Amino acid sequence: MAEGTATKKMMTFADDPIGDQPVTALPGVGDVTANKLCAAGFSKAYNVLGQLLVFGLDEAKFIAWFKETTGGNDKLAKDCYQGLLLHCSQKLQIST
Repeated sequence: MAEGTATKKMMTFADDPIGDQPVTALPGVGDVTANKLCAAGFSKAYNVLGQLLVFGLDEAKFIAWFKETTGGNDKLAKDCYQGLLLHCSQKLQIST
């Protein structure tokens, strides 16, 4: 997958209302990463979205936070960021 290419999980996440989805609905988040996010108080996808909004949609800040919080790598962090950004663009009508 080329950087910036939306995965099926990204598209599904962006197309669906965020509602009460667990963090595992986020691109780049599997069971291990989800457990670490939950342990840090981020059990729902909207919690992670809120963190991105706190960072003003800043990619570098979000990726640094994601990696520090989860121990995940750049690819996982970027997948999560891109999925959330796509969601913001499609559902929240926030220019990205």
